[in-house]
Amino acid sequence: MKERLLFVISDFLYLNNANSICINNILNELKDIYKIDIITNENTNEQDINANGVTLYRGIGFSIDEKMIVNRISHLKCDNSIKRVFLFITKCLLAIFKLTIWPEISIFSRTAIIRRAVQLIKKSDYVAMVSCAGNINSHVFSFEIKKFSSIKWIAISFDPLPNENYVFKHRALLNFNIKKIEKRIFKYADAITFTNNLHYLYLKRGECVTNKLFLLDFPLYISDNRDMRQRRIGITDSVELLYMGSLNKKVRNIDYLCELLSHIYDKNIILNIIGDSVIENKYNIVIKNYGYLLHDDAIKIAKLKRYIGFNLGNNNRYSVPSKIFDYISLNLPIISIEILRNVPTDYYLKKYGNYLTIWEGDGVTRNLEKLNAFISSCSTSISSINTDKMFETNSPRYVAKRIKEIILKI
Repeated sequence: MKERLLFVISDFLYLNNANSICINNILNELKDIYKIDIITNENTNEQDINANGVTLYRGIGFSIDEKMIVNRISHLKCDNSIKRVFLFITKCLLAIFKLTIWPEISIFSRTAIIRRAVQLIKKSDYVAMVSCAGNINSHVFSFEIKKFSSIKWIAISFDPLPNENYVFKHRALLNFNIKKIEKRIFKYADAITFTNNLHYLYLKRGECVTNKLFLLDFPLYISDNRDMRQRRIGITDSVELLYMGSLNKKVRNIDYLCELLSHIYDKNIILNIIGDSVIENKYNIVIKNYGYLLHDDAIKIAKLKRYIGFNLGNNNRYSVPSKIFDYISLNLPIISIEILRNVPTDYYLKKYGNYLTIWEGDGVTRNLEKLNAFISSCSTSISSINTDKMFETNSPRYVAKRIKEIILKI
């Protein structure tokens, strides 16, 4: 009989973002080893679900969804001037709410989640409780649950904790609870895992209990995605670039990207975008936007043509875009434009080898020379066998095995 494992995932796992993909990849492997239960505050359907070897339990609560609130106000049947005033007041209230009360989701969901989790723990013999945090709420729920139970708790983080996460930095001035989150996690968790760059960051922190820290890297390398065809990009009539993910002007310099691409090479540039993007084509490049797709559908498109994988770095020093692992799994040449130097992405690209990294600060002229030379010579000639070995620790199977080892150690 399989042992039972309880996962706490605040926003569940069917979202199409990097953390959800990580969680799904882990669960697909662990469900062959354990009987898995998940507790979430998901409130779109009040029925518990048992599917694909995983049982989902809902601790029904209420969460703040700013986009949903603004969208509903926008569709109210009233005068536009009244709607504008109402929207302005609502946005101001939401801003104050976020600055002063956080994690805002836990206010409405905490009691329901804790009550349901404690009930499950009492009636089931779990070997451990695992919280996976994209946002920090899963860890917040878990250390509250831990107060009422002796269950072993593993806190898995793919992003920095709030004290080091730029998303939360602006809230820390008014919300002192943010500063306490990290200490509470290290106090109550039996094991805390971080990805490669974050693991070494937290090992250096004096308040960290180092015997609780474990390295657990991104489970995003899928060897089945590799394509062994040899691609010579420079000899075709056009250059097909592929960008997967968000093009958000707040964190990425889209204008620099377009300006650079408009001067690349003596061939047509086709920028294929899979994801959410608001990009003005003011330059001489062809943009083909597939829109927001499920990850599996995005991978299918990425396999169709002789693409060069494109990454546009953001202003988060600790961020590693999941698209990098998609490109590596597909054996695509990779061009990465970075705002900052010495970012965590460098570690994975250097292991891979078939890449070019350029920095915005070096200027357009110098970067154009590098891009033209790389595009003319690049090919997907990396052996998939070597790639599998190099990125073994990023395979979902390895990560699942590592979680089992951690459970046995604590």
